[in-house]
Parts: sequence; C-alpha cells; structure tokens
Amino acid sequence: MSALAAPAAPARTTATSAAQRTPQLRAAATTQALDRQAARIRRRTGPTPPTRPAPGLRLATGTAAGTVVPHPSLEGAQRPRDWDRLRFRPALEETGARAPALSAAAADLPDPARFAAVVVTAAAEVLSGQRRADHLARWTTPELFEALARRAGLARRLLGCAPTRLRPRSVHAQPPSHGTCEVTILLDDGARVRAAAARLETFRGRWLLAALEIA
Repeated sequence: MSALAAPAAPARTTATSAAQRTPQLRAAATTQALDRQAARIRRRTGPTPPTRPAPGLRLATGTAAGTVVPHPSLEGAQRPRDWDRLRFRPALEETGARAPALSAAAADLPDPARFAAVVVTAAAEVLSGQRRADHLARWTTPELFEALARRAGLARRLLGCAPTRLRPRSVHAQPPSHGTCEVTILLDDGARVRAAAARLETFRGRWLLAALEIA
C-alpha cells in the first residue's frame, strides 16, 4: 500500500505551488490592466502639463512647515539716514494766471523780497517738521500746499523733527512783471547753506507762493 501511494506526492506539490502563484498572477494582471487604461486616457487627453504656481504665489523651497522666513524690510518702512528732507522739487502743473495781471504799484502789494523771505523760510520749517503745514494755507497755492503737506508728513513719519531751524541769509527778487515775481533765497540751517527758488503770483491784491524748489 505504501508503494502505491508514493507517486501522488508530486501532484499535491504542484497544486500547492499553483495556488501560491495565483494571487501574484492576479496582481500582475490587475497592474497591467490599470497601465493599459492609463495609456488609453493619455492618448485621449494628451500629455499632462506641468503644474505651475498661481501668479504672485511663491513656493517655499527647503523650508520646514511653520518656519518663519525672514524677508527684507520695505524701503519706505526704513529710516533712511541719508535722505535729504529739505530737498524739494515738486512736479506742479501750470495752472495759468489766477487773477488779472497787476503791477505791484497798481495792486499796492508788499515787498516781494520780504514776503518771499518769510514764506519760503516757513515752508522750509514745514519740511523740517518745525512748523505745521496749515500755517501756509493762506500764503501758497492749493497745488503747492498739497505738495508741501504730503512731503512734510512723509518726512515726519520717517525722520521725526529736525533739531535746527533755518534762517534766510540773502534774498534777491526780480522786478514784478505781469503779476508774477521770481525770487532766489539762501537758507542757512547751521550746517549748510541751501539755495531756494520761488515764484510769486498775485491773487486778490496779495502775493501767493506758487512754486518752490530747494536744493
């Protein structure tokens, strides 16, 4: 009996190995089917385009999540030590005459040199933070007043107030012509002397500071 049962052992071994290979064959067949399906989809839709970040979005590289990435401060938020707060050259639009052209004698206007010395010095004090801008509202044109107030506000936020005041050293006025007068002034702040050029215009019987440049 034992001699007759011996040949049956290889059959059981073959059946066991086939049963072990069946899951592997099924997995390989499933993988091949998925690959074929993906190939058919690529043929229909074309190649997948590379992903790109949205405009304005920067992707952090080499930085762990939750890490604070340092960025340089904005230039406007710094305190520029070499910024000259008194250098003033606004871009003003020419608005033409504000009143009929009058001679200084006909309108009985004050001395343009003396008026310019006072108002230009006050404008420099506004730029240095020593005087409020609204003190010039009556003596300047609206365009120049807006430029002075905007520049003085920026200088005050960035630099605070200047420690010294200015005083005029010399004033030279051209003879008034057609209701305007050109004036040059030297301003002394104790550390350096600055040159200022101003244009005065007549308005309702008085002078207005219409343009100003300080170098």
